[in-house]
Amino acid sequence: MIKKFAKYNNSFLIIIIGDLLYDDEISSILLNQLDNLLKFKDQNNQKRPLILVGDPGRPYLDSIFERLTILAEYDLPEDFRCTNGLSSVQVYKFD
Repeated sequence: MIKKFAKYNNSFLIIIIGDLLYDDEISSILLNQLDNLLKFKDQNNQKRPLILVGDPGRPYLDSIFERLTILAEYDLPEDFRCTNGLSSVQVYKFD
C-alpha cells in the first residue's frame, strides 16, 4: 500500500494515517513518501494536502515527531489499552 501511495500523489487533498507507526521501517518509509509528496507539490506550485496522523504515542513516532503538531488527544477505553502503558491516542498534523 505505501509503495502505491507515490503513484497517486497528485490526487489527495487530505491524507489520514492511523495506527501505522508501530515499526521503524514502516515509519521511515512513510516519512520518505510524505516528504516526496510535499516536495512534488511545492515544485509544481500545487496546494499541499492536509496530512493527519493518529497514533497512541509509540516509540517509532519519534522518527517523525519533529514534523508533527498535536491537534487533539483522546483517552483510550480500558479494554483498548495496550500492555505497554499506552492509554491515549493523539491526532497530529504533519508538516
